Amino acid sequence: MKMNREMKSGENTKEERPPIFKSWRGFYRFLLFFLLLQILIYYFLTLRYSI
Repeated sequence: MKMNREMKSGENTKEERPPIFKSWRGFYRFLLFFLLLQILIYYFLTLRYSI
């Protein structure tokens, strides 16, 4: 029987990995960038169409 090796901290297994990104850190960076971009777009749209 093979013994499972100890997992290093921060190492992702197949089950723990996000679907597209290599790590959760990359996923959260993308999410933060996307949300900031969305806020900026809404802000400029609000400025453009405000009377």
